[in-house]
Amino acid sequence: MKLKRLKGEKRIVALFEQKGVKTLQSEKLLIVRYFSSEGTAGDMGRLYAGISVSKRKFSKAVDRNRIKRQIRAALKENTIESKTSKCNIHSMWVYKSHLFPEYETLKKECAQILSRIEMDPPN
Repeated sequence: MKLKRLKGEKRIVALFEQKGVKTLQSEKLLIVRYFSSEGTAGDMGRLYAGISVSKRKFSKAVDRNRIKRQIRAALKENTIESKTSKCNIHSMWVYKSHLFPEYETLKKECAQILSRIEMDPPN
């Protein structure tokens, strides 16, 4: 599975308004809204991920960007290890804690969520 950035207003709005969108929550740090769709021949097995960190919890952009980079790195490590898939997954990852994460904890929670998403069949 290859990690790509979730881009475009239509895709992002679909994650919050479309029927069939599922939500997963990790133990401490993350909430994930996602849906899966069948990929075309040249566009299979991709994880489109958008990452959000609350401005209310982290007022400085430097802090928000640091957390986003850590989440992106954890997702990249875990998607490299995962199996290939025939469907595309569109997801929004929301950081819910008000404390800075430890990278190992973040990596472990991302791995748990990705394994739960992979076990879920496409819509």
